[in-house]
Amino acid sequence: MSIGHVLLGVLSAGPAHGYDLKREHDARFPSAKPLAFGQVYSTLSRPERDGLVEVAETSQDGGPERTTYALTSAGRSHWRRGSRSPNRQGRMPLTTRSGRR
Repeated sequence: MSIGHVLLGVLSAGPAHGYDLKREHDARFPSAKPLAFGQVYSTLSRPERDGLVEVAETSQDGGPERTTYALTSAGRSHWRRGSRSPNRQGRMPLTTRSGRR
């Protein structure tokens, strides 16, 4: 499963900023190498370019700038289609923590 697919899965539960996306990835895959913050943003650039993800908000409350991402309607449809079919290894994809796909 790609990091991009994991990030789309996290966003399927609702908008999140890069720090939340990194934390959620690292929590779901504790034995994997921790995701670098820069990798979150570079990974989201492709689905953003493809219209699957959009910047919902950018804020700066005395700290570093935080960009919040959300799935677009096309991104939600893409996620639903992809989460219903087995991946290349024949396993069902990751669901969100709430159990939704």
